This record gives sequence, C-alpha cells and structure tokens, in this order.
Amino acid sequence: MKHERAETSTNLKARVEAYERVLVVEALRRTKGNQSRAAELLGTSQRIVNYKIRKYRLDLRLFR
Repeated sequence: MKHERAETSTNLKARVEAYERVLVVEALRRTKGNQSRAAELLGTSQRIVNYKIRKYRLDLRLFR
C-alpha cells in the first residue's frame, strides 16, 4: 500500500507542475511576457512568477 501512495503522490506532483506550467505560460502569453501583469492574472506575486519562469526554464523572448 505504501508503494502505491508514493507513486500516486509523485504522479500528482508531476501533474500539478505540468498544469502550473500551462497556467504560467498562458498568463505570459496573454500579457506579452509582462511578469507583473501575469502575476496579477495568476493572483500571485511577481517574485513567484519569476521563480516559476526559472523553474520551468521559460524564455520570455518567446512571449513578446
């Protein structure tokens, strides 16, 4: 049973991260790469958006 929980949590984590990346990309696309405006759309801070950009290795030049 423990093994199943570990797989499920890993799978859940991967799915949450994939969805989070989609949300960040969409916000950046809608704001043409403006991190402040993307943060407002996402209901978070610019610092968090910047962290997610680095985490997911997003190239802001692609959104401008």
